[in-house]
Amino acid sequence: SDVLAAVIMKDPEWSAVPTSTPASISRLLRRCLEKDSKRRLQAIGEARIAIEGAQSGDVGAGLAPALVETAQGRPQGSRLQPWRGALPWALVLLASAAFFITLGFLWRATRSSPAPPMELSFDIPSTHQLNTTAGPAALISPDGLRIAYASLTGQGKNQIYLRELDKPEATPLEGAEGTALFFSPDGQWIGFFGGAKLEKVSVFGGAPIALCSANRDRGASWGEDGTIVFTPDLTAPLDRIPAAGGTPEAVTHLDAGRKEITHRWPQVLPGGKDVLFTASPDNNNFEHAYVEAASLSTGQAKVLVENAYFGRYLPSGYLTYVSGGTLFAVPFDAKELKVTGTAMPIIQNIQADLTTGSAQFSFSRTGTVIYLTGQGLGSQVTLALLDRKGVASPLIKQPGDYFAPRFSPNGKQVAVQVGIGNVWVYDLARGTMTPLTFNPTNCTLPAWTPDGKRIACARQTALGAGYGISWLPSDGTGSLEPLTKGSTVVQAPSSWSPDGKTLAFDQFRAKTGSCCDIWTLAFDASGRPEEPKPFLGQDSTTALAYPVFSPDGHWLAYASDESGGPQVYVVPYPSPGGKRQISNASGVFPRWSRVGHELFFIQPGNPPALVSVPYSVQGNSFQPGMPTILFQGGFEMRVPFPSFDVAPDGKHFAVLEPVAVGGIPGTPAPPTVVVNWFTRVERLVAAGQK
Repeated sequence: SDVLAAVIMKDPEWSAVPTSTPASISRLLRRCLEKDSKRRLQAIGEARIAIEGAQSGDVGAGLAPALVETAQGRPQGSRLQPWRGALPWALVLLASAAFFITLGFLWRATRSSPAPPMELSFDIPSTHQLNTTAGPAALISPDGLRIAYASLTGQGKNQIYLRELDKPEATPLEGAEGTALFFSPDGQWIGFFGGAKLEKVSVFGGAPIALCSANRDRGASWGEDGTIVFTPDLTAPLDRIPAAGGTPEAVTHLDAGRKEITHRWPQVLPGGKDVLFTASPDNNNFEHAYVEAASLSTGQAKVLVENAYFGRYLPSGYLTYVSGGTLFAVPFDAKELKVTGTAMPIIQNIQADLTTGSAQFSFSRTGTVIYLTGQGLGSQVTLALLDRKGVASPLIKQPGDYFAPRFSPNGKQVAVQVGIGNVWVYDLARGTMTPLTFNPTNCTLPAWTPDGKRIACARQTALGAGYGISWLPSDGTGSLEPLTKGSTVVQAPSSWSPDGKTLAFDQFRAKTGSCCDIWTLAFDASGRPEEPKPFLGQDSTTALAYPVFSPDGHWLAYASDESGGPQVYVVPYPSPGGKRQISNASGVFPRWSRVGHELFFIQPGNPPALVSVPYSVQGNSFQPGMPTILFQGGFEMRVPFPSFDVAPDGKHFAVLEPVAVGGIPGTPAPPTVVVNWFTRVERLVAAGQK
C-alpha cells in the first residue's frame, strides 16, 4: 500500500539524477514517468532511439520534437563523455520506467478484465485501542490515500489519528477527540462527534471547528453539495447543516406506520439528491431494522431491505448491508432507488453492533475497503474469574455472546445476559448454564434482589416500544412481572438497596432520547412498586449511569461525563448532594465490596484496568483514598453494558474474557484492507444472479 500510494501521490526525486546526465536523457526519464498518460512516452522504442541517439551524439535522431534537447552553447565533443559512467544507472531507471509503461499498455489491452483484489496489512499500534462503539472505528478517505481512526485513551477520551498510506505511522490530530468519523468528499476534512457537538478538523492539522450541537454519535455523511446530513440524537430523524456550520433542519420523518423511533448512519448518495440510512422501531436491537432511502428535498422515504442495517451504496452499483452478522451486497439502481437483483453474502462474520445498528466497514470510491471481523458486540467471549492479581480461572468455557455478569448475593451463581435479549444463570458448583428467559422476551441487564429470590431486568413489551422494568423468580419457576408501566424510553435496572425496598435504575431522557438520568423505584409496605422518582440528572446534558448502592445503603456510586470524560462519583443517599469524585483518570461501572470499605471500577484504556479505591466514612462525610490499579487487561469492556462484577468475598471478579486471536488471549484481529475490492463484490454477486 505504501508503494501504491507513493506512485500516485509523489513525483520521483529528480535531484537524484546525476548532474552529468544529458538533458535529453533527463527529459526522456521525465516523459517515461509522467503520471498524465496523454503526456507519457507512448512507445518504448522511442526511448531506445533516444538513448542510441545520445550515445552517438545525434540527440534528435528518431525523437519527437518535444524530446529533443538542443546542445546550443556546448562543444560537440564534450556533450557525452562526462555521463558515460552514469549510463548503467540511467538504463536501470529507464528499465523501471519501461515496466510502468508496459503496465499501462497491459491495462489498456486488458481493461475488460478488472485487476484482482489484493489484501494488505494495516497494523494498529499496540498502545492504541480502536473504539468500535460508535460506527466504523477505522475510516478510509474517498480517494483511498488516508485512513483515520479513533483510539480510546486512558482518560476515557477518543483521540483521532490519521495515517497517510505512504507513511509508516499514524499521527494524532491534536485537539480532535471524538467518534463516528466521516470524510469530506475531497478527503481534506474529517468530521466527527465530540463533546455533544458535530465538529470537523483539517487532515493537515489545526484546531477543530464546531458546526452545531449533536447529543449522540450515530453517524453523518458529507454530501457533494457542501452539506452534512447527520443523526442529532438516539431517537430522532436525520438533520442537515451546511458544511461550514449552521442551524440544523430536519430532512427525514419517522414513519409511524413502521413504528420508527430512530434514523441513523446516513450516506448521501451520488448527486446529493437522496440519502441512504438505517431506520428502526427499536433503539437497542436492530435485528428487525430497515435500510431505507429518502429524498433530501421532500423527506419521502422507501424501504429497500428489511431485517437489515448499516446500508451503504458502492459506486460500482451495489447496495451493501448487514444482516445476521454478514455483509451482503445486491445490485442497486441509485437513480430509481431500487434493488435490482439477488443479494449475496460478501463478508462473513463482519464486526457489527446490533445495539447501535453499525458495522466496522468503510470503503473508498477507488475500490479499497477496510473492515474488522468478529470482535464487536455479537462476537464471542467467555466468562472468567480473576483474583486481585489478575490471575484467571475459567467459569463459562464455552464461547458465547455474554454481557453484564452479576453475582448472586450468596456468590454461588452468576446471572449473565446472553445476546441482547435473554438472561441465563450459571451455577458455579455444578458448572451448568440455565436459561431464565426465552426469545422474544428481550430481558436484559440482570439485577439480583438482596435475598437472591428474584432478578430484575429491562424488558421491551412490544416492538417499537421502550424498555420497562420487570422481575421474575431466579429459580425459573415463574414468569416476568412488570414493575414499571409501559415506557416510551429505556429504563435499565442497576442496583437494589440492601433492604430490598428500592431499585436504582438508569432512564433515558424522554425529550431527547439521550442517556441518562438516575431514577429510583420504591416499594410500599405490602411489597407493591410505587411510581418511579428522579434522583439525579433530570434532563441535563450530562450522562449519568450505572448507579449502585453501598453495602450500608447510605451512599450511591455512579458514572458521569460531566467533566468531559467518564468519571466515578459518590453521593449520599437518600439525600443527593456533597458528591465526591472517586476516579482520578477515568472510570466506569462502579462496584462496592461487600466485606470491606473498598470501591472498584474499570478505567478505560488499552488495555482497560480494574481499579480499587479504599474509603472511610466520618460522620456524614465520604472520604475516598488513592485509586490503585489491581491489574490491567485480561478482560473485555462491552460498553454500554456493565463488564464485570465483584464476588461477595471481595477477592474475585467475574469478567468477560475475549476469545484468543492468533493464540494470544484478548488480542483483536487487525483491520483487513483489500485493494480492488469492488472486483470481488462484482464476481460474488454475479454468481448468485439468475
